[in-house]
Amino acid sequence: MKLKIINYACKSAAASIILSVFVASANDLATTGDLKLVEAEKILKTENSRKSLDNYKKEIDSRARVLKPQGERVLLYVKTIEVLRSMLRDDFDPNYMPPTSIPLPDSILSSGSDPNQIIDPKLRQQAVDARNALEEKINKHNFQRALRREMESIKQNIFTEAGINKSDSIETTNDKLKKAGLTGEQLVKLTLLPHTAVQQKNKK
Repeated sequence: MKLKIINYACKSAAASIILSVFVASANDLATTGDLKLVEAEKILKTENSRKSLDNYKKEIDSRARVLKPQGERVLLYVKTIEVLRSMLRDDFDPNYMPPTSIPLPDSILSSGSDPNQIIDPKLRQQAVDARNALEEKINKHNFQRALRREMESIKQNIFTEAGINKSDSIETTNDKLKKAGLTGEQLVKLTLLPHTAVQQKNKK
């Protein structure tokens, strides 16, 4: 009898150890996921690039897969939208069409030519600076457009988690969002998400 009790106790202890290891591993994974997400957010805010945005989105998707449906995922998505919203620029022009080449005076070179072909060092540097400035402007514009598209994508994720259908009325949509964990202020912000010119055109 004593042997059976000892044997049972050993098995229980072993089971407890295994459970503890499992819980610890799960917590470690969660912590690792949070740290990677924080790092990705930090890089995104520092670099302001499409590459860092893609990496941030990747970490968001990875984190969402280990969270519980609705509540936890919705909170993650809401936080993501707030992060992206904080990076929007008010001077973004959705109708801006970047030029396909660097505009240069015809007396120097035809537009679109390589600035390094300019013999005069002063004029060559001016052309190089113009090219770099144009590239920076285009990159910033594309990044701002990508932010807005990503916010709209995240918004659709929230709608999916909340079980919202296209046929739902505004009242039904708001009720479902509230049940999913959104506050009144978050609801207002969600309905005011900016759209790209392409998305606005498609809706007409």
